[in-house]
Amino acid sequence: PQRRGSKERLGDKPIENDDKIGADWVEWLMPICKDAYRVLKDDSVAYFFSGFNSYYYYYYCLLECGFTIKANIIWVKDNFGLGYHFRRQYEQILVAFKGEPPTPTKAMSDVIFDKEVNGFALLHSCQKPENLCRILLKQYTMDGDLVLDPFMGSGTTAVACKQEQRRFIGFEIDPKHYSTCLDRLNQNTLFNYNVLEGALCQE
Repeated sequence: PQRRGSKERLGDKPIENDDKIGADWVEWLMPICKDAYRVLKDDSVAYFFSGFNSYYYYYYCLLECGFTIKANIIWVKDNFGLGYHFRRQYEQILVAFKGEPPTPTKAMSDVIFDKEVNGFALLHSCQKPENLCRILLKQYTMDGDLVLDPFMGSGTTAVACKQEQRRFIGFEIDPKHYSTCLDRLNQNTLFNYNVLEGALCQE
């Protein structure tokens, strides 16, 4: 979901198709899930971020397209959003299997506590933290694996892939955010987290 105050500050226009509900949402989402299933290799994994109000539509479309829903990860944030009755502090991440992916070396919790991107550091109103993306990547991919993000936003998945030595393919239709992706990927400050962690362990 877009962060309201940050959306206005960043000058982001409403995300295309984000206002759809019910049958209109399913009509829009179903072809995306079908294509995701089609292009994924056998025995691979897809992550889908969802708010509670769109969770059912994702679940329904993914099952209809052949995926198996393996888990629903809860990302608990350090801040809560706006609201009258309840103030949201989490997002759901559906873990969808195509076939039978290899079992990870170590099972992870289905609850992740990780900070949101600080409001003044936000480049996109739906931006996810790099650390969260690295956690998800490392659970089911290895160095050199190819990762697809069809909705890149500000490019966080691509940045995390570069940090973790994964290859990536990404798509973004908004020219502003596409430029942001390129700027982030061209930074000389990006480094390999595996090398950094190894160096810290040796000290």
